Amino acid sequence: MPLPSSMSGGVGVDAKVVSWYLSSTEAQPVLINNVTSATVFTIANLCSQLKLKNKIEEHLWSQLYYAV
Repeated sequence: MPLPSSMSGGVGVDAKVVSWYLSSTEAQPVLINNVTSATVFTIANLCSQLKLKNKIEEHLWSQLYYAV
C-alpha cells in the first residue's frame, strides 16, 4: 500500500520504508508488532540508562568539586 506523494514529504526512501512496514504488518502482524515493540523498548531503555549514568557522573563530579 504505497503512500500518496503528499504524505511522503517528497522523500522517496521514507515512503518506501513506511510502505514496506505497512505491508509487513498486514502479512505478519504479530511478528512485526513484537519486533517493533521490542526495538522501541530497547532504545528507550538504553536512552534512560545513559541519561541516568550522566546524572550520576555529574553528581559525583560535583561532590568531588565541593570536597576539594
